[in-house]
Amino acid sequence: LIIDSIFALFFFMELVFKLISLGWHDFIWGSERSWNVFEALLVGFALLEVVLAILDRQSGSSASSSSNFSLFRIVRLFRITRIARVVKLDIFSELLVMIKGTVGGIRTLCWSTVLISLPLYAVALVLRETVGQIAHSDEASSAASVFKSVPE
Repeated sequence: LIIDSIFALFFFMELVFKLISLGWHDFIWGSERSWNVFEALLVGFALLEVVLAILDRQSGSSASSSSNFSLFRIVRLFRITRIARVVKLDIFSELLVMIKGTVGGIRTLCWSTVLISLPLYAVALVLRETVGQIAHSDEASSAASVFKSVPE
């Protein structure tokens, strides 16, 4: 609870400093408004989580009620997306090219798998309907001859 409170306070102070430096208009309507709103929502959820945890602790309720905060724990994972802002720097341009190439390669791999699987499936159906008919006509003797080495 103490560490969560410290981080929530740190993020709140960062948000306040950003608001002061950019001003209300640029914060809400500037070029990075979506990131600013996202960050404000994260800070709001962090503060709400700390307040609810303090109220929960003061009420003296059981440990099972702390599982009600699982939504806030999931929202806490979205903080990782703040790292995506760092990728905008020029030093990461080669990394972005590599990631885009990997994603393009995965897409190509998926389509090649589809193109290989469809004819293979069609051939399997044809063989099942043609050669498979012969195997089913004498199924009992065929099964016995295949499994004759298996002990009973």
